[in-house]
Amino acid sequence: MFLIRREQGRLAGLAPALQAAVRLNPDARLWGPGLAALHTELGRLDDARREFEAVLSAELTSLPPDGSRELCVGLLAEVCAALGDAHRAPWLLEQLRPCQGKFLVLLASAVSLGPTDRLLGMLASTADRSDDAQRWHRAGLQFARNLDSRLWIGHCLYDYAVHLMDSDRSEARCMLAEAAAISDKHDLPRLGQQVAASGRPAEDNKRGSAPILASAGFAAGGRKANALLDRAQLLRSRSP
Repeated sequence: MFLIRREQGRLAGLAPALQAAVRLNPDARLWGPGLAALHTELGRLDDARREFEAVLSAELTSLPPDGSRELCVGLLAEVCAALGDAHRAPWLLEQLRPCQGKFLVLLASAVSLGPTDRLLGMLASTADRSDDAQRWHRAGLQFARNLDSRLWIGHCLYDYAVHLMDSDRSEARCMLAEAAAISDKHDLPRLGQQVAASGRPAEDNKRGSAPILASAGFAAGGRKANALLDRAQLLRSRSP
């Protein structure tokens, strides 16, 4: 539910339920990373950092030891990149490195964060490891293209473009244009808002600025998001 609502740009309505679930189930290990990700998506960076630090202060010992652990680390990777936390990024990168070259998915619910290399690229960029970030972003994008997953092609293009914005603005703009076309064609509100936000002044468009998900132009819609997510899950076992 969380990841589907996220792609539809409808997380604001989910916030009260998730916050209540955290209060009622404080020992449920998935809630901390999920709540940190929710706050990040809604632009509540102080709240996101508080939840992020609470989870990482225990060095992930509070996370489940089963297959959902990687999904939790993936959510924390996205939060880390949004916060621009260069101190935490290398440690999270090492937690995800065993999954490089794979499609990060929770089999129990078939929800996905896409190619792990996309997340590794985001963390490497946050840690100012530009060459590693370039390599992982390129690999993640190629993985998504091999899967023919428009959803993850779009997100890989956007995250790669964010990394390139300071070093190769022309290439970044080409990637953003392709991501925007995918968003328009497949009705992906979250991706569209991220691309639109990339047109803000440069000082507001670096890692550390959370995505803005309240744009009226994308408040409704997402009619094809579910279908694209379903297709991504069906293809999760394929490799590039």
